[in-house]
Amino acid sequence: KYSFFSDRARREKDLSLLDNINKLYVAMTRAKERLYIFSKSFPDKPSKEFARKGRLNSFLYSFSDNYPIIIGDENNSCQDTQKEESSFLVSAKNKLDWREVISLRHSANEIWDPNTKILQRDWGKLLHRVLSKIVYVDQRNDILDSMYRKKEFSDEEYNKLKKTIDSLFSDPSISYYFSDNWHVRNEKEILTSTGRIYIPDRLLIDKDSGEMVIIDYKTGSEKEEYIIQICEYAKILEQMGYRVVKKILLYTQEKNKLQFV
Repeated sequence: KYSFFSDRARREKDLSLLDNINKLYVAMTRAKERLYIFSKSFPDKPSKEFARKGRLNSFLYSFSDNYPIIIGDENNSCQDTQKEESSFLVSAKNKLDWREVISLRHSANEIWDPNTKILQRDWGKLLHRVLSKIVYVDQRNDILDSMYRKKEFSDEEYNKLKKTIDSLFSDPSISYYFSDNWHVRNEKEILTSTGRIYIPDRLLIDKDSGEMVIIDYKTGSEKEEYIIQICEYAKILEQMGYRVVKKILLYTQEKNKLQFV
């Protein structure tokens, strides 16, 4: 509890509890006729922390301390309904010539480097991954060097990434959004009530006012769908209680890099 690993241990314990709850949910939703749950008895005098132990009996104790609970008619059972199988005839079909269905690309240069036998990287995804790790501007070189040491990209890609990122942050209007004026959330999942998950690239919360700025990185050209997407992010975050004051699309390859929506 008082060691260097206390936070990690607590997180691991929480994740283990969540995993057990998920397993319990699966087990309890597969029964067709009846569900029987067996667990250890409760302690004579359960402590306040007993309900958070993560065991089955402590989980059940949080709902009731008086068992067994019987719900429904124990004599009722579902009956399998007999369904008539319908059949149909399949007429003879001519076999297709594979040459009419599949086309072969004789030039591999677009997807494979025949000299080094190394699959060419998707530049947009690579740049996006590096930006997702940068919280503040002064971290960029450490992030690049760390990823390079882990062999996440080649020498050529390292030089290209460094040049591109240095160029981006040389613009004060961009580096401002990577300063320590903000609380930063990079690529954090947002789970909506419908079960859909949204992952904005960068969320900034002003340390003084609490106002929020949304930034999404784009390595291609401007598209209307990008505007629709970031507006969806803003709508969801406002429903969560945040005050979104700016929605920004950062086009890394365009001359005018910042588009305020």
